[in-house]
Amino acid sequence: MRASADHDPRPAPERIGVPVLALFGGGDAIVALDESVAVFAEAVRPDLVSVVVFPSTDHRLQVDDLPRMADGYLKTPPPSSPLPRERM
Repeated sequence: MRASADHDPRPAPERIGVPVLALFGGGDAIVALDESVAVFAEAVRPDLVSVVVFPSTDHRLQVDDLPRMADGYLKTPPPSSPLPRERM
């Protein structure tokens, strides 16, 4: 999958007005992790966004080639719970 070089991801997160839990896979080959986390941190009010990175997962938050979810994924609190930005 190719990313568009002229795609600006900021307009959508800038319109977020409700709590959101942004989950990212640290081994994601589709989405640029650092850039994506930075966009949420800069574009969304801090009281509305919680960012969690699962370091050894892919874009689907799965581990390896098996359909196994990341450790801690099912225990991730909903976005209405204030969370610090963290790496699981």
